[in-house]
Amino acid sequence: MSLVDDIRNDLVEYAGLEDDSPTDLDVAMQRIVSEHGAEAMLDEDRFRVLMGECGVSELDIRKALLLAKVDGFGELVTNSGFCAQADLDRFASNAELQSGLNRYEIVRFLRAFSLAAGIAYEYGEPSPPSDSLVQERAFVVPESLYNNELQSFGNSLGKAVYNGSPLLELDFKPIEPLVEMGIPLAKHYMGYCLLHGSDDASTQNTGITLLSEAAAAGNTQAMAELGDYYYCLGTGSWTQAYECYTGLGALALSSERQTNILTILNRKSANSKTLILSAGMLALMLLAALFGFGANIVLGILFSLASAAVLALGFMHFRKSPYDDVYVFPVAIFVLWTISMAISSLI
Repeated sequence: MSLVDDIRNDLVEYAGLEDDSPTDLDVAMQRIVSEHGAEAMLDEDRFRVLMGECGVSELDIRKALLLAKVDGFGELVTNSGFCAQADLDRFASNAELQSGLNRYEIVRFLRAFSLAAGIAYEYGEPSPPSDSLVQERAFVVPESLYNNELQSFGNSLGKAVYNGSPLLELDFKPIEPLVEMGIPLAKHYMGYCLLHGSDDASTQNTGITLLSEAAAAGNTQAMAELGDYYYCLGTGSWTQAYECYTGLGALALSSERQTNILTILNRKSANSKTLILSAGMLALMLLAALFGFGANIVLGILFSLASAAVLALGFMHFRKSPYDDVYVFPVAIFVLWTISMAISSLI
């Protein structure tokens, strides 16, 4: 058995493969190397163009470019005749640390690179990982791979917002793969456009989901955008808005958002004063009932207790959601007092 056969068998065993049918990615890499040489994979711009011409998806292109930056890639594809299993293992270990891709993805591309460089012959597609926690995407991505695309899209988005142009008419192709790869800023841009560029509730919900994922990943602007969204929903959502504004979103506060926070805090203060005044009104009602001022004393006490229960509910609601409207509680107390007086006058 030749050295190449030995390495092929080692690689098959390493990847856990049994089928010998090549994949589309295998064919694409073989074509690139056969027509342009293995050195073509070392030129990032040229490698990107050639993969596109061979029909490789944009997401796979970016994953391949990630792995092309891993230590040992150049030696792997250019010194194929001297490559050993240890070299493959070393590259796989480096890829896990430096690219953020999961093992399934690394093996899939390693197979295609090795096949194209003559390290191994045809062998098949590995089964996707069964563990649902292992995702087919990159979690740690070098900024150099996507910074230009995000800057360009960010500029286009800024101009569209300034000019009032339809946001959904922007070209999303450059950032769609980045959204799939989990880049927080890409999710922020996409989420913003879906939320503010459409009147469709489903589209807007998708935008909120993307903004939430970007905020959870540490994007301050996305968190502040969520604060704006909850603020505009009304006082019923101001608790969420305040949490967004004063949490991670505090690093992205504009003067308008600072005004929103002040409005929310003023509402909390007003609610507190309203409930305190309601307690004072309830005390007067109880005194009136006890001393018989215009009402039957037993009836007055019963309605006072009912009003006290309403006020207690008001304080409980205020404690849970201090920025919501609480005016319904003093109104309810006043209605009970009016009913009490009306019934008393008929007795």
